[in-house]
Amino acid sequence: MEKLEIRSPAFATGASIPKEFTQQGSDMSPPLEITNIPKGTQSLVLVCVDPDAPDPEAVSYTHLRAHETKANL
Repeated sequence: MEKLEIRSPAFATGASIPKEFTQQGSDMSPPLEITNIPKGTQSLVLVCVDPDAPDPEAVSYTHLRAHETKANL
């Protein structure tokens, strides 16, 4: 079985997120490509947490949450 993979065509794996997808830019989420979704999967959940972001109110900062995403997209 191949591993589920989530990547963005907007930047290389391991690279910094381009400014246009940050608060200093348009603050829009980058496009995502999800491959190798296991057969029978009905929905997906994605949470992007940054433990290094300075947020005095939290231990870590959640940048993105996507839930109840249909698996056949």
